[in-house]
Amino acid sequence: MRRSHPRARGGCRAARFDLDNAEDYYLAAIALAEELEMRPLVARGELGIGRLYLRAGDRDRAEDHS
Repeated sequence: MRRSHPRARGGCRAARFDLDNAEDYYLAAIALAEELEMRPLVARGELGIGRLYLRAGDRDRAEDHS
C-alpha cells in the first residue's frame, strides 16, 4: 500500500466533501510540518484548511488559518 502525506489526503477528502476527515488530515499535516520545521508545508496546510472551512461556511475559522 502506498502512503501519502496527510495534506494530500486532506485535499482528497475535501474534494469528496468528507469534511471531518479532511480537517483531521490537514491538522495532522500542519503539526507534522511544524515539527519538521518545514514552513512552506505549514503554509500550504494552513491554506488548505482555510479553504476547507470556507467551503463548510465557517468564515471565522477560515480567517484563523489565513
